[in-house]
Amino acid sequence: MEQLQDPVLAGSYYFWCAHTYSYLGNREQAAQSAQRALEEGRHCGDDATMGKAHYVLARQGFWWSHYPQAVDHGLQAVALLERSQEWWWLGQAYWAVGINYYFMGDFDLALEAEGRAHALGEARGDPRLQTYTDWCSGWILATRGDWEAAIAVCQRSLERSRDAFNTLAATGWLGFAYRAKGDLARAIPLLDQAIQQLVQVGYQTLEGGFRAWLGEALYLNCEYEKACIMATQALQMGRELRSPYTVAYAQRVLGQIAQANGVMSESHAHLSAALDTFTAIQARFEAGRTHLALAELDHAQGNRDTATAHVNNAHALFMALKTPRYVERTQQLARAYGLVVSSVETLHPDHRNSETLH
Repeated sequence: MEQLQDPVLAGSYYFWCAHTYSYLGNREQAAQSAQRALEEGRHCGDDATMGKAHYVLARQGFWWSHYPQAVDHGLQAVALLERSQEWWWLGQAYWAVGINYYFMGDFDLALEAEGRAHALGEARGDPRLQTYTDWCSGWILATRGDWEAAIAVCQRSLERSRDAFNTLAATGWLGFAYRAKGDLARAIPLLDQAIQQLVQVGYQTLEGGFRAWLGEALYLNCEYEKACIMATQALQMGRELRSPYTVAYAQRVLGQIAQANGVMSESHAHLSAALDTFTAIQARFEAGRTHLALAELDHAQGNRDTATAHVNNAHALFMALKTPRYVERTQQLARAYGLVVSSVETLHPDHRNSETLH
């Protein structure tokens, strides 16, 4: 390739290197190859190659929790791929944009992006794009509290699945949706089944997150010993893979388990670390959920002022993110604890214009 000195071939070559490295979890090689593909694409005005390279960087972003940068790459990919009429890769780019918006808590924008990807799949008769966007849309819906709709689209993804990866993904996210609804009897076996399938194919990037979710489901089912094992495994995998989101999610579960076992200092350490990480990576919804967990811990310890602060921070985030079920949940918690919820504007004026940022 170096001897040929042909930027058209080189751009395509480096894109495929980046694409493959990203699935192998080789972070640096994927980023370097994607940047090289962009350089070669610019040399010859190859919009398609540049668009696909930006798509890889957008996908890299949600694996490694660089969500705002990943959205920027994804939107650049969309613009370039629309211009070059690379419809299949355009669908993938919308899919990646949607996932990054999801992690940031911008659920409406996430669903809009996934809807555009799904529409491309329908227009082109591509079942793979349709099934991938179904489980992703189910993930978004389940997280913000639309549980029945989430279960329906995840089930549809599973029933229409054409490949092994989509089958295990749809299985796992169906379990996630049942866990979000509170149906632990259905959630736990589905999540466990998805993890076993991931172990067989050796896809650790996704496995850590699924283990964290299963740990949470087991904790909610009062199976604390099993939950601790699963969450500890998730924490280790998250650290090895350098996935801050997985690390923080696992830490929150471990903090809740520690509180249930009466080890309050350990609980506070885990929950505080989780909050710091979620805040740093701009995962606002999960930061809100972690504020609620800390509020429960502080209330249990009689720390009224800090419990009030955490409840109000959670309420402000959920109001800004337009998640009414969690706004209501926060208000119910405040009433139960005798805490006062202040106005969103007073606590977090910077959240009022958050919807205009992206």
